[in-house]
Amino acid sequence: MNDDKEKKREELDEAWWYQYLSEEEKRERMEATQVSQEPVIAEEHTPQQQKDWKPFIQLWGRRAAVVAAAALVVGGVSHWVYVTRSLGQMEAKHDAVLEKLDQSERRVAQEKALAAESAEVLVRERAALERRGQAFELGKQEYVQSSQAAAAEIEQWKETMRDMVSLVQEVYVLKTESRHAPLLDLENEKQRDEKLRTRWLEIQKKIEESEGLEEASAKIQLGVAYAAALAGAYDREALEQGDWELAGLEHERPMVLSRICYQQALAHQARQQKKEAAEWVRVGKEWAKALDAEGLERAYVLGMFAKLEGDIHLKEDARGALGHYLLAVDLLGRVVEVNPEAYSIRSLLLELGSGMSSWPSSNKDWEEKVHAVVREQAEWILEHHPEKRKAHLALARLDIMMAERCLREREMKKVDTLLARAGKCLSEGGGDVLLQSSLEGMKAFIAWDKGYRSVAIQRMDKQVVLLEKLAQEDGGSAAAHYRRAAMLWERSMMQMQSAKAKADAEGAIGILSEVLVGAGCFEAMEARRLKAMILCDLAEMEMDRGQKSQARDYLRRSGKLWDELRAQWGESEEDRELARWCAHQLTLF
Repeated sequence: MNDDKEKKREELDEAWWYQYLSEEEKRERMEATQVSQEPVIAEEHTPQQQKDWKPFIQLWGRRAAVVAAAALVVGGVSHWVYVTRSLGQMEAKHDAVLEKLDQSERRVAQEKALAAESAEVLVRERAALERRGQAFELGKQEYVQSSQAAAAEIEQWKETMRDMVSLVQEVYVLKTESRHAPLLDLENEKQRDEKLRTRWLEIQKKIEESEGLEEASAKIQLGVAYAAALAGAYDREALEQGDWELAGLEHERPMVLSRICYQQALAHQARQQKKEAAEWVRVGKEWAKALDAEGLERAYVLGMFAKLEGDIHLKEDARGALGHYLLAVDLLGRVVEVNPEAYSIRSLLLELGSGMSSWPSSNKDWEEKVHAVVREQAEWILEHHPEKRKAHLALARLDIMMAERCLREREMKKVDTLLARAGKCLSEGGGDVLLQSSLEGMKAFIAWDKGYRSVAIQRMDKQVVLLEKLAQEDGGSAAAHYRRAAMLWERSMMQMQSAKAKADAEGAIGILSEVLVGAGCFEAMEARRLKAMILCDLAEMEMDRGQKSQARDYLRRSGKLWDELRAQWGESEEDRELARWCAHQLTLF
């Protein structure tokens, strides 16, 4: 039964009008269907009875009425649905038309807005074009003006470059002419230097205010001041207050100012203005201390100032000067250790050492150090520059000096070796009359000591004649006269006759007295020392002859010289012994 019910439901669902019924109508329709089927079901399951047609007819009459009513309802509903659906479609179409109208209005409004915006953009573009046109005209005017200014500036630079080329050419010509003495003699150097300096300053003024050339202007200004200082026209303010940083030369400032101070000190020292020279040395050393403590430049500059200080103080304070010279040897020695190819510094060390090697001193340490410096520098120079004559002569002088010391100590084997080496150096160095006379004098003394006295005297006579000739030809140089006096003294010690011995000694004293007149500081020291020695010998000769009064006079004169030498120069061990001997002999009278 349930299956039939479900089947009936499905049939009703499939009916076209059934879908328009409400839920309540669908329930009533369902109930009516169930009531109409109950008798049939009862009939199917009850025994067969005799049919009563009246109820059947009544039931179908009611069904027909229901069906008719339902048909009317369904038809009405269908029409309502149709009308409703038609109205909905019409409303939808109306809404679509309205939406299209709204869209059209919005598009029109947007197009109006775009048109207005386009008009504004067109106005702005037109204004921009007008401004560009005005800017173009202004730019055109500025371009013309800048072109004219650039052309004027280029022309100005061309003029400056022409001046610079002319100036450089003139400097080159000046440098070339300086190598030719005849041309140099005709040239007024001071006037030309001033002219060049003025022209450089004119160029500096031209580029001083040019943008981007401040560094070049500062360099020229400092360079001109530096060159003027080296030429003697020192402008302290221009150099010390110049813009070294702008010129990019701040790192060179201490070295440049040290060099200028050194040059100024040299100039004052040459004019015997020792106070001013010492002040320039002090200022220069302060600038030198700003250099790198471990660098070679600082050692070199301080070494050169130490040497100059020694020269300044040599005459008044020889022992103080010695300290400066030793410092210079030490500082410059450091430079050649690091830079062994520095020939000029080695030459200076050789010169310093050679001058100090004959200095009287009781300090064996520095004396040996000085001798070692002389030998080291001379041997290096000869190895790399064998043609340098002064290195050969320096070694010869050193060997002769050491041979004299060995001779006094009676180390004859060393004497022979040293003299042979000295002779070779003299030969390779082209010879030197003064050193050769020293060498021959020692050989004559050795021959005299061995018993060849006539040969020794002959050799000494020959050397004395040569030295007299040299003294006359050399214009009376202190060195030639000093050496002649030394040879006379040495010959006096070989004379067999006391009269000849005294005559030679007195002759030597007279020559040395002449040497002391106008002699340099070092030459005066050597002359006084030799004179004091000869006076000791003369005193001893007079004592042997019994001439006590004359001997006392010689001893007093000698003692006075020893006191002067000791006060100014110090004394060597040999000097000290001779001074004591003089003092002791005076106590015996």
